[in-house]
Amino acid sequence: MSMLHKLIMLYLFLMSLFKLAWIKSLSTTTSYSVAFWRSRRELGEETEGKPPDLHDYDY
Repeated sequence: MSMLHKLIMLYLFLMSLFKLAWIKSLSTTTSYSVAFWRSRRELGEETEGKPPDLHDYDY
């Protein structure tokens, strides 16, 4: 295997790891915001401008 080939493989591997971490953090943020709006709605607070109801999605 040439040095260039090794560098390309390493680059692709690191990019895939980064992409996975980014997707994971994005889904965590989404579940936090869903939980936040759900708890506000259950407390009966004013939720003007709330996002669409996401109770049927299981995060």
